[in-house]
Amino acid sequence: MLEFGKSLFAYKQFIPHGHCYLWKPELVGLHIVSDSLIALAYYSIPITLLYFVRKRQDLPFNWVFLLFATFIVTCGTTHLMEIWTLWYPTYWLSGCLKAITAIVSLYTACELIPLIPKALALPSSAQLEAANRELEREISERKQAELALQEREAMLRRISDNLPNGAIYKVIREMDGSDRFSYISAGIEKLMEVKAEDALKDASLLYRQFIPEDVPLLLAAVDESLRNLSVFDIKLQIQTPSARLKCLHFRSTPRQLQDGRMVWDGLVVDVSDLKCAEETLRKNEALLEESQRVARLGNWEFDIVTGKITWSKQLFDLLNRDPALLEPNYQENLQLYWSEDARKLAQAIERAMSTGEYYKLILRASPTYGSTIYIEGIGHAEFNAAGKVIRLYGTAQDVTERQVAINERKQAEEELQRSETLLATAQKIAHLGSWEWYLESQKQIWSAETFRIFGLNLTQSAPTQTAFLQMLHPEDRPVLQRHLLQAIANGNPFNLEYRIIRPDGSLRYLESRAEVAYDTQGKTIRLYGAILDITERKQAEITLKQSEIRYRAIVEDQTELIARYLADGTLTFVNQAFAVYFGRSAEELIGSRYEPIIFEEDRQRVAQLIGSISVDNPVVIVENRVVVASEVRWTQWHNRMLLDEQGCFIEFQSVGRDITTLKQIEEKLFQEKELAQVTLQSIGDAVITTDSFSRIQYLNPIAESLTGCTEASAQGLPLVEVFRIVHEITREPVQNPIDLALQSNRFVGLTNNAVLINQNNQEIAIENSAAPIRNRQGQIIGAVIVFHDVTQNRKISHQLSWQANHDALTGLVNRQEFERRVEQALHSAKLDYQVHALCYLDLDHFKIVNDTCGHLAGDQLLRQITALLQEKIRKTDTLARLGGDEFGLLLIQCMPEQALRVTNDLLSCVQEFRFIWQKQVFSIGASIGLIGIDKNSESLTEIFSTADAACYTAKRRGRNRVYVAEADD
Repeated sequence: MLEFGKSLFAYKQFIPHGHCYLWKPELVGLHIVSDSLIALAYYSIPITLLYFVRKRQDLPFNWVFLLFATFIVTCGTTHLMEIWTLWYPTYWLSGCLKAITAIVSLYTACELIPLIPKALALPSSAQLEAANRELEREISERKQAELALQEREAMLRRISDNLPNGAIYKVIREMDGSDRFSYISAGIEKLMEVKAEDALKDASLLYRQFIPEDVPLLLAAVDESLRNLSVFDIKLQIQTPSARLKCLHFRSTPRQLQDGRMVWDGLVVDVSDLKCAEETLRKNEALLEESQRVARLGNWEFDIVTGKITWSKQLFDLLNRDPALLEPNYQENLQLYWSEDARKLAQAIERAMSTGEYYKLILRASPTYGSTIYIEGIGHAEFNAAGKVIRLYGTAQDVTERQVAINERKQAEEELQRSETLLATAQKIAHLGSWEWYLESQKQIWSAETFRIFGLNLTQSAPTQTAFLQMLHPEDRPVLQRHLLQAIANGNPFNLEYRIIRPDGSLRYLESRAEVAYDTQGKTIRLYGAILDITERKQAEITLKQSEIRYRAIVEDQTELIARYLADGTLTFVNQAFAVYFGRSAEELIGSRYEPIIFEEDRQRVAQLIGSISVDNPVVIVENRVVVASEVRWTQWHNRMLLDEQGCFIEFQSVGRDITTLKQIEEKLFQEKELAQVTLQSIGDAVITTDSFSRIQYLNPIAESLTGCTEASAQGLPLVEVFRIVHEITREPVQNPIDLALQSNRFVGLTNNAVLINQNNQEIAIENSAAPIRNRQGQIIGAVIVFHDVTQNRKISHQLSWQANHDALTGLVNRQEFERRVEQALHSAKLDYQVHALCYLDLDHFKIVNDTCGHLAGDQLLRQITALLQEKIRKTDTLARLGGDEFGLLLIQCMPEQALRVTNDLLSCVQEFRFIWQKQVFSIGASIGLIGIDKNSESLTEIFSTADAACYTAKRRGRNRVYVAEADD
């Protein structure tokens, strides 16, 4: 068995089929016929399957048939290869075909495995029959529905044809982008005055009725509906063929057909009346909004069920709240107002919600911009069918101006009432009444205090003018009547004192003041004024007069001079001794002013001293001179202030005595002392005295002025602290002359070039001398220094010296000073071996400027050249004007090379300089001669001569150049 298997699978015993079949021809034929028929059958089956699949493309799993067709074709091909290999041994090709067939067979078998459950799930024939019956039923129902739909469409068409103000339309958007109406109801004729059949033929009959302004809106709405498949909803205006303007409302829903076209089924309605109503409403709303804006009025709603509060735009503006923040809730709304006002509002809202009670409140609000405003809030309630409040609504208006005006008026009324109360109280306290008398009606109006002053009852009316006059004292009645008549006739106000007799018989003193009121024509229409009860004052005056009599009796016997006077100096009382002393009667003196009896030179001082009397300084002693019988005498007065019980000033009282003899003795002593003092003060020199330790005891006014220190502040100070002197040139301190005088016990003469540095750091040139002071025993008890200001003299001296050595035009040193300085330089060169340089500079073209523009221009040119040259030289160098346009320059300690550079710089400066005079421009050059000064230099004359020759050589060689003098020149 094993050998059989090995022989069966061993490849070495394989031989081609032809070798097996050649010896049996009938067997070969059998294989050829069988394989040919099998191949034919295999190739016909795929053709049939392909035909079947092509005809039944809806057949499920049709791909299986294609897979089977491929499998069968490969199988047929293998049978053809069996015939081929009988004569041709291409077994590799045959094996490859069989391998492909095997792969296709395996793939087909694998695909059939999951396909079997799906095939088994296909409906059976019974199920297909039942499905066909169900399909037939559905088709029947669909036909019935289509019939019903057709009837429905017919009904809708009839309805649309009979719409009173509308029409139904159907618009189709073709694939090429054009639009056409596929249906329009007959109502279009009433809307747009175009028959439906005409509009279906030519849609432009409808389109051209749209007003031009609405056409872009129409196109945009159509485009948006097409792009988003949204409802086409728009209101457009048209103008019909009869020129009527209408507003039409178009609304349609888009849908897309299976062929890609768009269809709009819609309705158009004439809303002209509605549009007109809306426009009227819009205008009314705009008018209302503007009215609310002007009136600053906003409205609100409060839905109690939902708790939502709604504000109008004006209310947002009124409370300065951003509408983007939405309306506040109930609590936030209350917080907009002041806390006490918020409580009132909350209580009013609660009452309105519970009882439906209407409310109206004035509330204070503080919007975000800070300032408080007044809001008038009005609220109403709305009830449901059950009588329950479901909504509050109302308005809020800015009444700030009105409320402020009300508050100001109320405040003014309260202030007026307070003022009237205060006035009445003040009148009662001051016993001051007021009155008015209207001349035309003869009506009199009296204040309450006026009734009390006249002793009348407040409940009765003011008395008539006749009754009023009867109450006056008979002696005073004519006087008051005369003043009243003058006031009425001439408009003269008056102030009068008179007496009245009260109903109880008591006598009162009154002071009455009257003013006059006029109408527009200047006629007197009313008198008004005030009445003051001065009874107590009059009684006090009477008492005072009696006391005055008693007082006068006492003071008349005094030998001192006694007088009383007012603040303005008017005498109110003098005793007999005062009158006798001044040789005048008391009657003449009383009522006059006291100043004339005072010596004229003392009047101001006396007035100042008396003016210093006060509560804190009640007594002032004044000594002054008076004129008595053309004789000047001295008096001493004790002046005091007299006060009443309330501490108020009444007048001054003076008690005096004659001190002429005492003053004469003092005067003699003073004159002796003053003689020396005046002598010191009257001389023009400054004088300082010290004790033996150089401590200051006295400075006369000149010394105070020069040292900058007063005598009082200098007392006891060492002299060196007040009198500091230095040398004017060396600035070294100079020894104090007093110290020298005290040390040497002799007179010390002048100190040359001394400068005093005073307390203000001012420097004053002085000349001084000092000497010791001795007592009767010859002992030194101090010293005196005498000095005077010589600043001006020294300044003049210096100025004269300067003028003698300088050029007046340019301020440069002149020839004389320049020669002196060159001589000093020559001296230093010979003694100290120093090297200097001397330049002579002569201006070129100066004569042209001088001759062309005059001497003023020439002088100006010289000043400008001077300033220019001074900027280029050192401070140690000397620039001089030697005469005309010639300058000299001395360069101290300057080597020849450096001197040449300096002169070349000067030459360039002058060469570049342009002189402008009256719009004329001049170029100025210079010719410079340069010579060195050293130990070999000869005399001063030779140096100047050589420098002058060098300058001339520079000018001769073409000007505008520097020439350095040579040794053999």
